[in-house]
Amino acid sequence: MDWVWRKIDVLVAATFVAGASIAASQGHAFMTQYQERLSRDLEQARARVNEIKTGLRYKLMSDIVRTELETTAQARFDQFNVAHTAIAGSGAITKPYMLMRYREPRLIAETERAFVARVPRDAGGIFYAVLGALLGFLAYEVLKFPVGLLARPRTRKFRRRV
Repeated sequence: MDWVWRKIDVLVAATFVAGASIAASQGHAFMTQYQERLSRDLEQARARVNEIKTGLRYKLMSDIVRTELETTAQARFDQFNVAHTAIAGSGAITKPYMLMRYREPRLIAETERAFVARVPRDAGGIFYAVLGALLGFLAYEVLKFPVGLLARPRTRKFRRRV
């Protein structure tokens, strides 16, 4: 019977490890797709600022209206630029934190809707898959410890009579 419990333990551990590894690698894919969308929106914001500054249509507007549009567009560009710089410049460990800190709710929702799962093929994806596997194993061992204490059979010690 002990053999069966060991096999179940291995199966559950493998499930935890595989699940965490897959989740982490897909987290990397999500971050990559989010960065692509952020880069796209950053370029669009840059083009909008340049259009307002140099476009004939905007030169025909009153200075007050053009300044207001330019200020709004520049603020949006600055917001995207700060987020893009922070996320792109972060390391593998800090990237999820930076993404959550500088997230754009609209871009997060857009990325979630259009998310395409990917097999990790780059160093970052493989790193996250391995990190996820290690964290999955650690989580399993932490969760298994109290269960193991409760399930361990208790043995009674008898004193020998002399």
